[in-house]
Amino acid sequence: METNKMTMKKILSTIFFVGLTTLVFVGCKKLDRMYFSPVTTIDKMEVIDLTPVTDSIFLVLCKDKDEKREIYRCTWGKNQKVTSTKMGKSLSLKFNTIEFKDGKTWIGGDTLAIRMSEDTGKTWVRWRTNSFDNWKENWPGDISNLTNIYIKNDEPYFAIGSDDLFKGNFYWFCTEWNSWKSGQKQFGLNDMIVCDDSLVYIAGYGSICYANQLGENQTLENVGGENFTSICSNGKYVFACSYSGKIFRTEMSENKWEKVSSKGTRLLFIEADNNGNVVAVGESKKVLISNDNGETWREESYSEGNKISCMKMLNNEFYIGTEKGVIIKLNNANLNLQ
Repeated sequence: METNKMTMKKILSTIFFVGLTTLVFVGCKKLDRMYFSPVTTIDKMEVIDLTPVTDSIFLVLCKDKDEKREIYRCTWGKNQKVTSTKMGKSLSLKFNTIEFKDGKTWIGGDTLAIRMSEDTGKTWVRWRTNSFDNWKENWPGDISNLTNIYIKNDEPYFAIGSDDLFKGNFYWFCTEWNSWKSGQKQFGLNDMIVCDDSLVYIAGYGSICYANQLGENQTLENVGGENFTSICSNGKYVFACSYSGKIFRTEMSENKWEKVSSKGTRLLFIEADNNGNVVAVGESKKVLISNDNGETWREESYSEGNKISCMKMLNNEFYIGTEKGVIIKLNNANLNLQ
């Protein structure tokens, strides 16, 4: 359904049908209501992650009720409708993250599983065959379930993995060794961003970790006491949200974190675009909105509906995936994003 052809009555009906849970919006002007456009539904699948391929194509990593993973290719048509196509066979392992870079698709999953595809998910090959066989035998503490990977120089250059709230691993590519290094953390790692291709921020259970010098130098940021569930950057600021509902902000590389909101609850994901807009989503029905890059906030409410399972930026636009397979785009025209 094309949003620009919908009447206000139809738009409101769509909102109540989608029924998102918690939404936090930053950087919008004259935002009276929030509108969301379901773009496609992958039936009987939960959306795990999304990645853009081109301006009109994105890939979706999904799982079914039996935890089997699937890859779908979604394409915007000339009529502004999205068609979804299953790519290849079901994946035999549990993969948790997907990234597309320089013509190749990468997925990372349990027990350091990494696969690469040159045909957007039809066929897969194992990255660096037998790379971690000796780890499993000699350094089992360095084995974890990958949740984020960052591709650089045609390699998974940075990654994080976590097994529980009290154990996580940060991985970085050592050019001298021509292989990964692993840093074991005594807290779970939830999310990771990489700024300027080299500066890494990791949101974790109890703290935020910062790594520079291509991963070799790792320190804890001057902020803690929260289960930091997600982290993002708009190039100037780094934002992090916590499960308790707080949002924190610092300028890049400054380590001067400030709490900019404490009105939310159970926040799970946060993303930012290049225009200063930031969106955080979670489990409750509370909506927090800031029109000044996080300086001041106001509240709205939202009806119950599909549980949000992920959020991702696709070509500088906000997309949300749900446990029912619905993929939703925040409508920039209706939201008056700047």
